[in-house]
Amino acid sequence: MFGTLKFTQRFALLFSLLLLGAMALFFHLYIPWKPMGEEVVSDDWKGWGPLVHRTEDGATLETTSNKNSSLRFTLPSIENEAGFMVSMRARATGVVPGVKNWHCPRAVFCYYDENDKGIYGTPHAVFTTEKERWWKTHRAFFPVPERGVRARFHLQNFGLAGVLDVEHVSIVPAKPRTSFPYWKALFAFLWFSALGICVVALRLWRQRFGWIICGLIFAIITGVLLPKDALNYAIQTSCKPQKIISNLRKTPPVPPSGEKPEVKSKPRSRSKKELIEYSHGAGHVTLFGLLSLFATLSWLQKSGIRKRSVAIFSGLILFAAATEVLQNVTPDRRAGWSDLSLDIIGIVVAFVVALVFRPSYKTPVL
Repeated sequence: MFGTLKFTQRFALLFSLLLLGAMALFFHLYIPWKPMGEEVVSDDWKGWGPLVHRTEDGATLETTSNKNSSLRFTLPSIENEAGFMVSMRARATGVVPGVKNWHCPRAVFCYYDENDKGIYGTPHAVFTTEKERWWKTHRAFFPVPERGVRARFHLQNFGLAGVLDVEHVSIVPAKPRTSFPYWKALFAFLWFSALGICVVALRLWRQRFGWIICGLIFAIITGVLLPKDALNYAIQTSCKPQKIISNLRKTPPVPPSGEKPEVKSKPRSRSKKELIEYSHGAGHVTLFGLLSLFATLSWLQKSGIRKRSVAIFSGLILFAAATEVLQNVTPDRRAGWSDLSLDIIGIVVAFVVALVFRPSYKTPVL
């Protein structure tokens, strides 16, 4: 397969693979926060209050429909601290979330002012889930706001059912490393350089659906680089007209005079978080599915179909992985296996459809 590639295409492939591996390894190993003090949480879990279930390295928080679990660790004084690095290992099993979006297993680190009022306008989530999660280490940095005088780390399980297991909780005073923004800028420059080299090597503008492919690539990269809050707001705004229309269609019938209207129990409506997750997943599958469809129709021809199929499919998977790694240069986005799996699903489905219904014409040889 590689013997048929030109020198520029080989260089683009090798450069992209090396860059992708270097970025994935760097952002996996590099910790962008510098510890500035000693560990705050003791190994014997003193200061947490009564533990319902104590394990060797942590604690277990169970919840039912009439009983919830919560633990709290207070940092009474945070003067002269730039921020705190919080890390923990957590597992959630048998999770049944409640009505509110915080009725689930979660861990939050919150700051409070001198009146002991929570400062909730800043990011505070370390771990939260509405479904089962296996053991994983979660880490986050929380800069101290101006009005913050104390902090509390909450472990909560407020769902209808489920178990939250927590271990190896760590809270350390820290501050951001000054070199991290420069590393992100360097890798962003190299990433877009690799993309430009690939576009030139493939002569994308000369392909049959080249401009459509360019538009899809631009849309995918825009979605990757958008801040999480802006992306979530765009999803919610796009779903509001559909919600209004569905509410207008569901006008309840007017009962005859003298009769009481029938009262039906309301099922739990889909939360904003679930709506965002479904829309986010649909966007991944749709965009990468369209990219796979037009890429396959552009480069696949009757002769050498096996080699070209492997090359096209491998290139699409490589681009999907590259977009996930690119999220590490953004302020609030991170790469995830779940997003990559959705990308691969869209690629595979569209690739098979393109293979089955491909036209009989030949495309220009690369």
